[in-house]
Amino acid sequence: KTPYRRVMLAKTETRADVDKLDGYEVIALVESPLGAVNASQIAAAENVVGFMWGSEDLTAGLGGRRSRLADGSYHPIVTQVRGSVLLAAKAHGCFALDSVFMDIGDLDALAAETDDAVNIGFDAKVAIHPKQVAVIRDAYAPTDEQVAWAEGLLAAAEGERGVFTYEGQMVDGPVLALGTRVPGTTDSYRGARPGSPATAERTCREDPPTAPCPQGLPHQRRAGPKLRPMGAIGASSPRSFLSFFFFGDR
Repeated sequence: KTPYRRVMLAKTETRADVDKLDGYEVIALVESPLGAVNASQIAAAENVVGFMWGSEDLTAGLGGRRSRLADGSYHPIVTQVRGSVLLAAKAHGCFALDSVFMDIGDLDALAAETDDAVNIGFDAKVAIHPKQVAVIRDAYAPTDEQVAWAEGLLAAAEGERGVFTYEGQMVDGPVLALGTRVPGTTDSYRGARPGSPATAERTCREDPPTAPCPQGLPHQRRAGPKLRPMGAIGASSPRSFLSFFFFGDR
């Protein structure tokens, strides 16, 4: 036995696969047609804390030849699986890791794909080569403008108890949540007074679900790992790649 209590399970296809790893936290790697259609059932397992998906093995399992179209974008069926895995993960309080980008030399395309991962809600993108790490971290790091917007939004929320406007935009729970996810705003977020929208959102996201959320937001089943906001996971060898998952939590 090893002291590691968090493992990535390659070719996760059924709930039974992860049930066999009782006592371990499991990152389910979905990379087959069967795993894709069972993603929600897999995510419902109590010991599943995260998801990753793989495009190349998936395509091979489909009997296909290429996961991407001529313009470099994913084939629609591959995009469908990417979205399904993300939805399953977030619906069950798990984190989601976007698949690797195989063309190591095309950093511009990697940056574009990572931007998309950030915008849609993936918690990190997995790197397969050291030169990819800086590109991925840059995509996940907020700009000065984004930090200023988030700080201003959270400050404005201090004096509000419900829906309000900020810089001409309607702000409710989901919009406020965007501000809380920008790195560097944690202190403002935790400093919200009781009853403010910021506090209500924090209660729903972090506290035990012992009462209905005051803003009707869903409670998360589990907090999951505290991933750093810089988004790059992986390295140049399988051993160092796995070490990020075992030791990467704060």
